[in-house]
Amino acid sequence: MTKPRRGATSRWSASTTTSSKKAADALRPVLDLPPTQHNRGIVVSAQRVQRAAGHSPAHTTVLAQELREEIAQFFSAAPPHALPR
Repeated sequence: MTKPRRGATSRWSASTTTSSKKAADALRPVLDLPPTQHNRGIVVSAQRVQRAAGHSPAHTTVLAQELREEIAQFFSAAPPHALPR
């Protein structure tokens, strides 16, 4: 069994934090949409991101947790039946 290289954990941590930040930045325009513009495609895509954020190696980071909470708020603001695409 090989030992992990020294410093590998910190590089992994920095990489997952960067990935989480990039995902949050990419999703920002969608999360800022008013509820009247939440169509089915947008809602389904946001659900995929929420699931991925919960299953990624970075799922325990504060940023990933905040992103999941923001997406949950996005769903609570959506009309009961999202508009068709």
